[in-house]
Amino acid sequence: SYLFIFATVLFVASCGDISSSQNGEDSDDENISEEDQLNNKIVFTKENSDGGSIIFIMDPKGNNTNQLTENTDWNGFADISPNATKIAFHRLGEGEPEQIYTMNIDGNNKEQVNNSEFVDMIPVWSPDGEKIAFTREDDTNGRNIYIMDADGSNVQQITDMEGDETASDWSSDG
Repeated sequence: SYLFIFATVLFVASCGDISSSQNGEDSDDENISEEDQLNNKIVFTKENSDGGSIIFIMDPKGNNTNQLTENTDWNGFADISPNATKIAFHRLGEGEPEQIYTMNIDGNNKEQVNNSEFVDMIPVWSPDGEKIAFTREDDTNGRNIYIMDADGSNVQQITDMEGDETASDWSSDG
């Protein structure tokens, strides 16, 4: 997970200062339809010095950056749904295992979609937006890939190999 955060920080650093891009001044956006603006977003995680992390969203030019999560928990591995209306992410709150959450693309309506005793992390939307693949870690079986419906129901283990399996992804045809 450190490599992902490091890569995210490098990408953000190459885009310039986050605070300077929040003014929304991007003349090219005026010529792009509202639907295309919603479908052209990059979601990323910024780690804080206190060990927490915040999820942000911005356009591909590094402009129009908006903070989506609070600074109180560790939030990360965000993934935008195929229809660009939701973001899946995992959150580590104090005294609880990492769990999968979703929120609207604007950061509203954060909802925990699963409630397991295990660490559930690194969610990835299926191409049709109906399912989420994720990594589950437990003391007995290590890390394995699971899928669940987007509402958190019908959790199914997909891998059971020796060693740890993480960071799944879907093919474009699901």
